Amino acid sequence: MRSERPAARCAANPIRVAPPPAREDHPAAMFRRPLLLLVLVLLLALVGGLLVIGAFPPPATQQPVERTLPNERFTTR
Repeated sequence: MRSERPAARCAANPIRVAPPPAREDHPAAMFRRPLLLLVLVLLLALVGGLLVIGAFPPPATQQPVERTLPNERFTTR
């Protein structure tokens, strides 16, 4: 009976195993592109913020307009 040992690697002929191809439909594939993930999160936050402001707008405070009138407006012609 032969024992199950990993194949010995020789410096002249190393064994190279290719990694499995990345599946783009896998949810973990999104973490391979951190910039795309960051842009997506910021875009979702922006859309969510606009929806919240649209649903619950801040109250408008009314203030009287106070402007100074020039004195020559009240003089006679």
